[in-house]
Amino acid sequence: MLRPHERTRAGAGKNIFDYTYYRIAKFYFKRDGLSAFTALLTVSLIYAFFLMDFFFLGKDLFFYTEKGNQVYLLEKIVLLSILFLIFLYNKKRYKGKYFLFREKWSKESNKEKQIKGVLVILFIVSPLLLLLVIANAFGRTNF
Repeated sequence: MLRPHERTRAGAGKNIFDYTYYRIAKFYFKRDGLSAFTALLTVSLIYAFFLMDFFFLGKDLFFYTEKGNQVYLLEKIVLLSILFLIFLYNKKRYKGKYFLFREKWSKESNKEKQIKGVLVILFIVSPLLLLLVIANAFGRTNF
């Protein structure tokens, strides 16, 4: 059986969110330090946008709604609250993990870093592209 710190090592870095956190934290390390605020915010925004994608897709598929573009104050408050809770969750989740991730991925070749870097960029923009596709499919855009 693994000890608690060994379980953390064994389970760390198994998904794209962890790798994205690591690469952004590494890129902004001189500015953010170990707090990795930019990396936390980016990963939190990705989570939030994916949640919004699935929410809007479900809403448009299963509920009839008027095609208005107005967002009410209560909706904005709820969205910001959810984003803040996701940020707090990620802050707790990634606390003290930078060096663990660095140890895991520091031996990547330059070619691996470049390929994975492009994948990270695509991963970051993917929820926004998905949101545009959903909005366009259900007539919520003008293009």
